[in-house]
Amino acid sequence: MSIGTGGYAELMVQDETALIYQYTCYNLNTADWKKHKESLDGELLIQRAALIEPILRVKQMRSPSGRKRQVVRRIRQEIPLEELLASGKVTVQNAGGTWTTTEAGIDIAALRLIERVFYLYQDNGTVPEQVFFYC
Repeated sequence: MSIGTGGYAELMVQDETALIYQYTCYNLNTADWKKHKESLDGELLIQRAALIEPILRVKQMRSPSGRKRQVVRRIRQEIPLEELLASGKVTVQNAGGTWTTTEAGIDIAALRLIERVFYLYQDNGTVPEQVFFYC
């Protein structure tokens, strides 16, 4: 069963130095959740220098026929989100539907969306156009 919360971010601008996402978050347990679900009123700014590359492991595999082939495995690295926020490499402008924040006043949904951006970048090697979560 779902808790009834979610978030969605869409890439608006990307250049050599930064990525700018517009995002929204909503809580189905509030009366005005439809208004927040449809508005992209929050902003996530991620510096390209902050993106963390995965660890690549190259392994020789032998197929049943005896042929050798190389397999590349991408291993995710942990994201030091607190450090990135403190250094200014990642900044958040909270959305209107924010229901829970950290002690520093940052939207919890925004943090989850930022983690998704970093993990999808590590998995695919490209910057995702859209990111979402539901729980």
